[in-house]
Amino acid sequence: MKWIMTRKAFGLVGLAAMLLAAPAFSHHSFAVFDQSKVLHMAGTVKEFELVNPHAWLHLNIVNEKGDVSTWSFEAGSPRNW
Repeated sequence: MKWIMTRKAFGLVGLAAMLLAAPAFSHHSFAVFDQSKVLHMAGTVKEFELVNPHAWLHLNIVNEKGDVSTWSFEAGSPRNW
């Protein structure tokens, strides 16, 4: 009887751990990006941040009117490079 109670307790703890870990998987979803579209941009590198959890590339881009705007691009984790 004691063995069955212990097994149930471990099962409930395992289930709770899976449910609490679910938001971690959704953090890295790419659903908000249109991966079928490619956009080429040219500019001057303003800053490159090699930080965890994601690296960032900041570019100064000049439009047709001569106005400068800063675009930021998120890259993968430096740990995976």
